[in-house]
Amino acid sequence: MARGHRQFALFATIAALGLRHGEALGLQWNDLTWDDRGKVGTLAVQRSVVTQDNKPVITTPKTSASFRTLYFDADLWAILREHRFQLITRGLNASERGWVFPSLAGTTQSQHNVRRDWRSILTEAGLDTTMRIQGLQHTFVSRLIESGADPRVAADVEGHSDPCITLARYAHSQAEKRKQTLLAALL
Repeated sequence: MARGHRQFALFATIAALGLRHGEALGLQWNDLTWDDRGKVGTLAVQRSVVTQDNKPVITTPKTSASFRTLYFDADLWAILREHRFQLITRGLNASERGWVFPSLAGTTQSQHNVRRDWRSILTEAGLDTTMRIQGLQHTFVSRLIESGADPRVAADVEGHSDPCITLARYAHSQAEKRKQTLLAALL
């Protein structure tokens, strides 16, 4: 994806942290912190944006488990800092209470517009336009599980109250790994 696209930081954040896109759209700058000493950032999921009557509406996350703190690295922090600079350059509110991923008018973005931009990026890249934004989240969680993460950690990261939900939804990609593990145990 072209780093210059106005939605680059949004899609990079979703891919890097496994956020639902409504959660990413609900982020305000005061939900993010950076610790220079530890070289780690935190992101607090406190609200979400859903579509009602074709308009973006700010809501609380889906469940109590969906309220969570995630951690990110210097690469994502650099993307977010550059994104904030671009917002300021365009005259948009990048104050602590401002939206991290606002519309061109500085208001909450609609999920419809985000999906339209996503399809546009896929088209420009010559990729299948039926791929959904949720695929970024799916890939993140699948890789987290494949890396051997404790299912409870994966569930916490995704905001699921029960690791069984996470495993049922994302562990299907483990079939080949399961086969290799069982064959290795038999030999």
